[in-house]
Amino acid sequence: MDESRIEEAKSEADEVSPRQDTKSRALKYVVIWVAVVALFLVFNNVIKSVASNQAAAFEPGSCGGGSCGDSCGSSAAQVAPGGSQAASTELAAIEKAAMDYYAERTGDREVTAEAESLGCHYEITIKKDGKAVTELSFRNGEFSETLFPVRPK
Repeated sequence: MDESRIEEAKSEADEVSPRQDTKSRALKYVVIWVAVVALFLVFNNVIKSVASNQAAAFEPGSCGGGSCGDSCGSSAAQVAPGGSQAASTELAAIEKAAMDYYAERTGDREVTAEAESLGCHYEITIKKDGKAVTELSFRNGEFSETLFPVRPK
């Protein structure tokens, strides 16, 4: 009687096992595929977020993506239409100094400059014959050339 029970259990196991095995394999592959797609979507969103944050750092008026702290855009030296005389005098002095800086570096004195205060620093566009040739940054009394190409204004 024990042998017949064993044979019966074996036959039941043989009948159920291939179906269960196929279903469990298929389920395992589906779960792996879903996990891979989910990881792709997560990494894709992270990469997009990082890329958009880096791009925002170089947008006009962004003040370097927050590198200036809370002072960005809140400087009294920022000139708006009808702004103060002292602020426009300060911008003119920075434009003159930027042209001198550019002339020292390139030897070209036939340029003009347009400065814009971003509160935490100044961005100066150097122009020759009305076309932008380079862009400088003025912060803490020092000029530096920007690392990104000149934006049309």
